Amino acid sequence: MSKNLTVKQSFLWILISTVIVSGSSFSIYFGILSWKKKQLKDHTLQIAAIIQTGPEKEALPSQYLAELMHLSLDKKTNYYAFNEKKAEENLLKSPFIKEAKVKKVRPNAVYVDYTKRSPIALLIDYENVAIDEDGYVFPIEPFYQVENLVELYLGLPPFNDPLDEQEREGASYKKAIQCKHFALAKKILSLLSEKEFADRFTLKKIDVSKSYSPSFGQREVVIALDENLEITQKELTSTFILPKYLRLNVKQYHQQLSNFLVLSQKMRNDYRLQIHLTQDMPDIIRCKPKLLDFRIPQLAFIKENE
Repeated sequence: MSKNLTVKQSFLWILISTVIVSGSSFSIYFGILSWKKKQLKDHTLQIAAIIQTGPEKEALPSQYLAELMHLSLDKKTNYYAFNEKKAEENLLKSPFIKEAKVKKVRPNAVYVDYTKRSPIALLIDYENVAIDEDGYVFPIEPFYQVENLVELYLGLPPFNDPLDEQEREGASYKKAIQCKHFALAKKILSLLSEKEFADRFTLKKIDVSKSYSPSFGQREVVIALDENLEITQKELTSTFILPKYLRLNVKQYHQQLSNFLVLSQKMRNDYRLQIHLTQDMPDIIRCKPKLLDFRIPQLAFIKENE
């Protein structure tokens, strides 16, 4: 009999314990819900500030970042309702932002660590468009001030258009340009950024639009650059700007640029012998451009453009 009572007592205790635990769980659950509701209504926990950081100080206006993250002064967002991951996704939808990390900072701030895209050239296939090293395009205005940035022409189809016969796709703010024309342009840009070129020439434009033309006879790379030559005679000094257009073979452009360096030095020496400064000469003189065609091996055709 005592055994039966013990079993009954055990079941009774289990039942009582279950009720107590369940009641406690419901109490805790509703307590958390009540706490969350209070937090969501707490005006001191509304997002009121954006703290931005990155390689470039305040690279983009905080107001623009706020708009991307759907933060508004008119309709403030509660600290606990703000979703960090969603905010990062929205920031990365901007064509100007390369990387972004978002973290909430109690009680009412958002910390944004991001990297703005850096242009390597103006993509003159389109208006008001620059391109970065990874091939992503973005508008220049209103967040960039570009001075002395190289012009790049790839011969791309209109924005968002499909592939053309040279496998070039129209640019898009959502994905990088990956055509071989851009890969070639980057190699040339890197080569012309080396000291032996950069010290003597100002690169103006790279045109690779015909570099992979179906007609082999039309294939070429065209480079526009300025060469500065300072001449001093007695007490007179003038700087001559010598514009040049180079037409290069796609497969041999590296060697042909080396040949150009040698030829340009000879041309500089000739200029020094031919030019005689006078008192009425301006300090800076821009000469007529010259076209140098290196496409035929072992030859350089030079023509003065009108």
